[in-house]
Amino acid sequence: MTSVERKEADAYRIFKTLRNRLRKFRPEEVIRYCIRQLNPGQSFEWAQVGQRPPWLFLLLIKWTAVYGDFLSPARRTFGERDAQEVLATLFEVWGQDLPSCYDNEYLFFRARFQQQYWWQELFLVSDMSRQFILFFDLEPEHQFSSTFREIHGIDLNTFLELSFALMTRFAASRSATVDERFFTNLVPAYPAGTIPAFLSIVSRDLESLVCELSAMPTYGILHETIEPTPLVRFPLLRDGNLYQCYLIHLLFRTVQNFVYDALRAADASAFTNKFGPIFEHYLERGLSYAGLGYMTESELVVTLPHGSKVVDYAILSEEAAVLIDAKAIQLTDPGMLARTSATLTARASTALKAVDQGFTVSANLKAGGSIAATCPVFLLVVTYKDLLLGSGREFYENAAKEIIDGFAAKHGDSHPIPVDHIFFLSINDFDLLMEHLKSSGTGLADFLHKAVQDNAEVGSGSFVFRTHIPGVLSNPKFPEYLHAGFEDSGQRLRTRLLPP
Repeated sequence: MTSVERKEADAYRIFKTLRNRLRKFRPEEVIRYCIRQLNPGQSFEWAQVGQRPPWLFLLLIKWTAVYGDFLSPARRTFGERDAQEVLATLFEVWGQDLPSCYDNEYLFFRARFQQQYWWQELFLVSDMSRQFILFFDLEPEHQFSSTFREIHGIDLNTFLELSFALMTRFAASRSATVDERFFTNLVPAYPAGTIPAFLSIVSRDLESLVCELSAMPTYGILHETIEPTPLVRFPLLRDGNLYQCYLIHLLFRTVQNFVYDALRAADASAFTNKFGPIFEHYLERGLSYAGLGYMTESELVVTLPHGSKVVDYAILSEEAAVLIDAKAIQLTDPGMLARTSATLTARASTALKAVDQGFTVSANLKAGGSIAATCPVFLLVVTYKDLLLGSGREFYENAAKEIIDGFAAKHGDSHPIPVDHIFFLSINDFDLLMEHLKSSGTGLADFLHKAVQDNAEVGSGSFVFRTHIPGVLSNPKFPEYLHAGFEDSGQRLRTRLLPP
């Protein structure tokens, strides 16, 4: 029996105790208790999060819905003492997932980080405007528009507008509930039934919640303790015309990526092919905003040997060459929760492909005299969502050494780009970086050299690139084009409210 199998058996044994205990209580009361704990009416303090982790309350909601007893007359009320006992057992189950269940500590901490890091970051409504820039005003016959309408029954633009209204409602109030009447003034602006249809997309009543959560596949108790909560698919609990938010952080996380997630879930391959050019155009907007001159892929094709691999953009100077490759991807749960290096590298194959491309471009630029043989070269792999691969060095040493060395062997074994010079950025990281470069006047090469130095310090590593940007955790600053997108979104809603 492997270490994972032993800990799974231990976790299941403790879980059975928890499940049997939960069946003694009225499930509705347990779920309402969790929602109250998740919405304290104030921002979470990190010490509070450590003592009563929000992700455990979300797991408790799931397990209560799936395993609770909704029929027995012997069920009793759920009090604070009961909650303390249940939470202690839940902690015990969660604690069975140990470093020994992973190939190395990098993978263990990465799995824990994906579960916890989004509680530590501020949410700005301007994040939502990125979806407007990427997806709003597509032609009605565009594949994305028609696919979204077929899946959800309302127009993509309508969903984005109403999402904006919903998010501003919760951002402006500490209340965890919203009544359907909140949308009353918008009802005449849309076809009949649009508001209920929108709310049905992001909510479930208790009966539907139980059915959907019970029907989802499971991959063992250990997996369930660290997986992203499935409540991210429908972050509101519907009770008549009243909608209660499980957790405002969760609602924001859902809505700001909903269109991307929905379209990708419908057909990942078809979506990526169509979304790629949109994503690249978005990056060009950021590069131009930061005042960075760049070569495009088409220009590189002309410059480099015929038929050789290229990247999307190259910023060349005497100080450094910065190669940028856009990969409009995310990692699904098996990649984000990988216990083995083989699983992670298999799931992150697209990001690794960018490394292979970068090596080839770097070698060819030097061989062709476009840059000096001693010119430092950096590679930025920009993805839609966080891949949580850490620095290039961490990813190389803990997961991808054999694969990356294989890429290097095509060029004489030495790495055409040092692994310390490889960075993985989400689109969020990219936007924050572009704003920092523009507002601070820092050069991109100087910034990346400093990031390399930071990563070399013991204990300074991070799974996300944005921690290299000064002040990003306490006061993140986004580009003006995102703020303009936010203002445009608000203006669209105000226009909807005007009489015809």
